[in-house]
Amino acid sequence: MNILEDEGFCTCCGNFATYSYGDENYSLITKDLSNYNKYKDIYVYRCPNCGFISTDITGIEGVLYGEVLNSLEFKNTLKYKYLEGLDKELYNNHSSEIPANIYEAYSFVCIEAKDYEKLVRVINKTIELKTIMANRYRKSQDELGGEEDNDDLYDKLDKLIKDSIEINSKQIDFYFSQLDRSNIFLKLIYIENLARLGKKEEAKKLFQKITNKYLLKDDLKIYIADSIK
Repeated sequence: MNILEDEGFCTCCGNFATYSYGDENYSLITKDLSNYNKYKDIYVYRCPNCGFISTDITGIEGVLYGEVLNSLEFKNTLKYKYLEGLDKELYNNHSSEIPANIYEAYSFVCIEAKDYEKLVRVINKTIELKTIMANRYRKSQDELGGEEDNDDLYDKLDKLIKDSIEINSKQIDFYFSQLDRSNIFLKLIYIENLARLGKKEEAKKLFQKITNKYLLKDDLKIYIADSIK
């Protein structure tokens, strides 16, 4: 993913600003790990004026779905409300550096748009970011070595993050079923998600069907096989 800058009008609020957007550079023709990772690496940007989130704030989404940013679920997601404030209370406040909330909030735009391919990609990115966040909090806990006597709070935060990841995984499971068609990389995201939900036998059977139908490069086959063991 190449992150580019441009100037334009946010179609949600109408304000002119410098903004960022992602230049999609994956290929569905070459089915290797590099292109799969590029496909998963979706990029979103939040308007500095109104707070609307999109892959392109100058595009049509702001016109059609701008009201989403006024919803309670959108606002609560941006605040990491489901973490009960523990993310801000504990050492290093890692959630402020990791934009899982921005990606998850954008998922509500995708739901309104019924763009389920983009929704699966953005929720998958949300899970990746939440996993990084959980790992950083656990590392901070280890660094402190219990000296602040708050291991119970770290454990609670870890569970809250994991619970939210499980909810996200179930979203992918549901919304993938709403797709009329799916490309090979989206199917692989679904397979990885099945394994995450503990449905490894189902994941292995579906992966076998895919390898019988598509010519995957060895590095991608090995990666998926390892992820669903």
